[in-house]
Amino acid sequence: MSPRAADEYPAHVKEARIRTKLIQSPRKLVEALDRAVGPDTYTIHMRHNTYRIKASKAIDVPGLLASVSSVC
Repeated sequence: MSPRAADEYPAHVKEARIRTKLIQSPRKLVEALDRAVGPDTYTIHMRHNTYRIKASKAIDVPGLLASVSSVC
């Protein structure tokens, strides 16, 4: 199964599942989420090679992927 391209993700969601193959570094993901929704306003869990993100406000998933992706 190939990872989804950034344009295949919904634009603004409070819960997102992102394949780990699309993320260059977990640290960059955390930094991007801090900028996007603020620190301490989200949770990240990794299961089955997928980051599961829940945030208190909407996340711009394509924008988030553009700032941290390694494949897009």
